[in-house]
Amino acid sequence: MKNFHNSKILIAEDNYDSRVMLRTFLENLDYRVVEAENGEEAVRLARQEKPDLILMDLNMPVLDGVTAAMTIRQLAELSDIPIIANSAEGGFGIDLFLNIRKMGKGYIGYM
Repeated sequence: MKNFHNSKILIAEDNYDSRVMLRTFLENLDYRVVEAENGEEAVRLARQEKPDLILMDLNMPVLDGVTAAMTIRQLAELSDIPIIANSAEGGFGIDLFLNIRKMGKGYIGYM
């Protein structure tokens, strides 16, 4: 079993309060956290930091989370990083949760 202690997690979230909450929670569990405020920044940081997990908001400025996830998946060196959709986006979020496999390799889960 892989030891996840001190793994690096990229949080891609445009809402400051949500980012702080997630960062605080994860850092208290000894995860290293990298933060992106939009999808374009998430793609750049994923390339640069090569995180062990990405928590991706769906609705972000500059580049939305769905497009950012698909862009990351197309990069060979990042194609196996687990991506979990993180959103409070009502109907769209529920639809994604119920049909996560239709998203292709982009996402492995939804919260």
